Amino acid sequence: MEAFAPLEPKNDEVSRYASRGENPFGENQLSFMAAAATERSTKTVCLPTLRINDSRTNTCDYYTTDSEVAKVYEKNRQAVVRINTIDPRADARAGATAGSGFIVDKDGVIATGYHVVKDASSLRVKMADGKVYEAKILEVDAQRDQALLQIKKTTPFDVFPTVELAESSKDVVSTAPMLSLGFPQNENSMHVSELNVRRKMPLSKVNITGGAMHGEDTSREVVSMTGNVMHGNSGGALFDRHTGKVVGTIVLSNGFDTFANRIEDLHPILVKAGLRKDSVSVPVSARFQFQDPMKPGLQTNLQNLIPSLGTKNLREISNLQLR
Repeated sequence: MEAFAPLEPKNDEVSRYASRGENPFGENQLSFMAAAATERSTKTVCLPTLRINDSRTNTCDYYTTDSEVAKVYEKNRQAVVRINTIDPRADARAGATAGSGFIVDKDGVIATGYHVVKDASSLRVKMADGKVYEAKILEVDAQRDQALLQIKKTTPFDVFPTVELAESSKDVVSTAPMLSLGFPQNENSMHVSELNVRRKMPLSKVNITGGAMHGEDTSREVVSMTGNVMHGNSGGALFDRHTGKVVGTIVLSNGFDTFANRIEDLHPILVKAGLRKDSVSVPVSARFQFQDPMKPGLQTNLQNLIPSLGTKNLREISNLQLR
């Protein structure tokens, strides 16, 4: 959680603490609580929130409706889903047969952690509005602990809300404020977790209960954060609190430390599924396998595709790079 200044709290911070009867603001508590009560009646929303040192999931914290937390929650809550599995050998890292995920494509493609679904014999996803859909595994990347699921539509006209993905995790730096949205185990409501980045580190340096998965790349970099998530949050989205974009995927939690994959680890499986273009530059000559245009009777593959191109034009574009 954030370290709040004791005498200059923001309205949303005041109302949150006042709702729990706590006194982080010294002798001015009464005036702060009065202000919080006024704010709560007109401009606040109470969101289920997971806090450090708090195992309760049936309480909520008050946030002003114009706060970053409330905005990220409202923008993305319809695109975050609960994943239920039938799994006779629950993964030791997940600790349960349920996890969270987030919709990355309007046709119903969900991103989550591979460890959440790797032993599942069947999958169901529950939306924020309570609707339940069957799902199947679309693509997996065991090395990076990523998986894509496909919702089985009930009608051809089903269109699903999506999150917005960041291009990179460059803004995920020390002390950066993050948010996780997910479904704690045995809870029906989505919960907010406020997280603060500590550092990035190799997964091999993290103490993983049960060890790494077979074939998992433990040299990859993960984001270490302070904050509380619970079983069931695994596979859920890590949001940049300022931009509201997904910058990673929740991997695991050890006590008060939470770890997430970077968004860069999700990109390859999105490329494989055709949901993202590969940004690697490829020479035209490699992409089209040019033959020698000076040999009579031979045409290049590109000439077959675009007959109007002549030899001179082919020479001029042969060194271009495609993205």
